[in-house]
Amino acid sequence: MTDYVKMPIVDLDDVGEYINSPKQKKLMNRLYHLEEFNKMLTEIIDNYIEQVVHMTDDELVIDRSNFIKNYSIAHNKEDKTDRDIHIQTLCIEIEQLRRFGYIYYEEPRPRTDETDTNRITEKE
Repeated sequence: MTDYVKMPIVDLDDVGEYINSPKQKKLMNRLYHLEEFNKMLTEIIDNYIEQVVHMTDDELVIDRSNFIKNYSIAHNKEDKTDRDIHIQTLCIEIEQLRRFGYIYYEEPRPRTDETDTNRITEKE
């Protein structure tokens, strides 16, 4: 019964060496995009430290995604690809989650009819 189990397939003493090998790191980066992800995390941490952590609770109580969608991008299409705006949004939402335990979203205004675009810039 134990004839087929003669030797382990992987020597556990070599696992650490394999995981930390340049070949494995290159594979991990190709699969999980870790270099790009780490760069993005560094940008988020820098923005968080420089700006967001110093915001007051009143400044943080904003539906940032809704604001960007309805004010920023609606008026300037180039903002859609502005990485700094998106990093700032992530930082604000992370700080909302840290400070309040949730990300703040405004309640949507009910539509009045089919032609109502439900934009927050419209007067009621």
